[in-house]
Amino acid sequence: MRWRRAVSTSRKCADSEQVDRRGANDQEADGTLTKKDFLINNKILITTLGDQGSHIEQDNQKYTIGIAKPKAIVDPTGAGDAYIAGFLRGYLDEQSLQNAGQIGATLASFATEIDSCE
Repeated sequence: MRWRRAVSTSRKCADSEQVDRRGANDQEADGTLTKKDFLINNKILITTLGDQGSHIEQDNQKYTIGIAKPKAIVDPTGAGDAYIAGFLRGYLDEQSLQNAGQIGATLASFATEIDSCE
């Protein structure tokens, strides 16, 4: 199974633990890394599914995140980046994975409502 976007991150702790982030999408992943391989070395796997929402997996738990319906879809370019930005903001603010995913979905919907610069 190919995955669209994956993020590994650890919260910054009082003992100055560094935040570690990794990401890949269809264009960046060469198809040789499986989801199982990714989860062995990383803490969180996010699979974005376009208009079908997303899945967030951590420690054998899977969360299904719905979409935030945009007013109109003008251009989907940048929606995945907006999703990850929103997710990371929520996650680093110590929101639950479900809430962080919903923040990401909301920002992704905003991104689809405007013309991109690409």
